[in-house]
Amino acid sequence: MMLFHGDMKTKNSMFLLIPFVVLVAFFAPGLASADVNSVLYVQGPGGSVLVNTSLVVPETCTVQDSVGASHTFSGHKAICALQTAKTTGIISNFQVKYWEDYDAFSLDSIDGIANVPSDMSGNLWQLWVNGTTANTGIQGIALSEG
Repeated sequence: MMLFHGDMKTKNSMFLLIPFVVLVAFFAPGLASADVNSVLYVQGPGGSVLVNTSLVVPETCTVQDSVGASHTFSGHKAICALQTAKTTGIISNFQVKYWEDYDAFSLDSIDGIANVPSDMSGNLWQLWVNGTTANTGIQGIALSEG
């Protein structure tokens, strides 16, 4: 004997809903949360930040540049990792500069420690992803499984 609570319409609706949810999660991964697992290493004049730190990096974020203009980024970018580190209190602040001629952003300071480009000593904030030096601005570094 089968014990059944509810009516047949409810039972059939649940039977159809479960496969639909599975299909959406499988065929539309953009609608589901992404599992991003990269090692982002940020090294500069003040030492290293985000060392042995786990962050849940959002798919999109909005960041203000050095002149106060807002920019929105999507695709689990390194700049969103810094924004998350700021939001969660891992760092107190960071500053990026937008270079219009290159349509790129540079990381200019973290926690008030700025780049020192004038002395040519290499005292600049540098970004590494999975052991490789970044070859693009912070806005172009997509964090992905690796």
